[in-house]
Amino acid sequence: MAKRTNGIAERAIKALNQGLKIYSNLDCDDRHLESQIPLIKMGLRASASSDTKISPYFISHLFDMPLPVQTDSVVADIFHSRQAQQYAAWLKKSIKTVHDMVRINRIELKQQMKQDYDTKHNVKQPDFKIRDLVLLKDTRITLGSNKTFTKRPYAEKPYVVKQIVFSHGAGSSFKLTEEQTGTDLRGLVAHDRLRHYFRNQAATVQRQILAKARFKPAIRILDDGVINDKHQFLVLFKNRTRKWRKRSQINDGLLNKYQQNRQQNATAQIRRL
Repeated sequence: MAKRTNGIAERAIKALNQGLKIYSNLDCDDRHLESQIPLIKMGLRASASSDTKISPYFISHLFDMPLPVQTDSVVADIFHSRQAQQYAAWLKKSIKTVHDMVRINRIELKQQMKQDYDTKHNVKQPDFKIRDLVLLKDTRITLGSNKTFTKRPYAEKPYVVKQIVFSHGAGSSFKLTEEQTGTDLRGLVAHDRLRHYFRNQAATVQRQILAKARFKPAIRILDDGVINDKHQFLVLFKNRTRKWRKRSQINDGLLNKYQQNRQQNATAQIRRL
C-alpha cells in the first residue's frame, strides 16, 4: 500500500463495499450491482462524515436530504423574504458560512490526528543545527552489489548541515554538504533520514583547526565562464587572490548577490540605450 493515500476516497470505497454486502440478496449478485448503487449513493450523500460533522448533501444544498420517511428533525423556517436579491444574498452568505465551518472542522480533526500519532509513536522534534555532523540514511541497493541483507542504511560518510529550510505546515528540511569534499548534496533532506554523528573530540578539534587555517573568506564573485568544460565562477578572496571555483564550492549568498548585480547592470545598460 502506498505511504500516502487519500483518506476520504479510501473511506468512500470502504463504505461502498460494505453497502454492496449489506444490500445484496439471492437475486442480486456481482452481475446486477447497478440496482443497489443508487441506494448506497443516497446513503453516503445523506450521512455526516467524522471530519466535517455534516453530510455532503447539506454542504451543497444547505438543508438535509429530503427522505420519503418520517423523521424527528424539524427544518427551521429562517428566511421569510420573497425578494430574489435578498434571497440570493442570504444564500451566498449561508453557503460561505457552511464551507468555513467544514474547513475549520477538517483542520481541527487533522490537528487531533497529528497529536494522537505523535503521542503514540513518541515523535520528537528535530534538533539538528547548522554545522552539525550527520549521517544520511540510504537504503538503495546498487546494481551488482553483494550487500543486500547486510547493507547498513547509514553509511560512515559524515555530512555537514549547511542550511535549514522551514516550510509552513511541512516541517524543516536540511541542506547538506560532504565534509571531506565540500560538495553540496543535491536537493533537501528530511529530518527522518538524518542521524547525529559523533567522533573523537580531540580529532574533531584538530580537524577544525586545520580547516580554519585553510579557509580563505571570499568577498564577491567577479565573473563566470566555462573552464575545462565546466561552468565556474571567478571569486575574489579577502587576501586579494582570484581563483576559479565550481558551483558546489560557492556560498548561496555570494551567488545570489552576483546574480542581482548582473541583473542591475543589464537594466542600467538598457536604460542608457
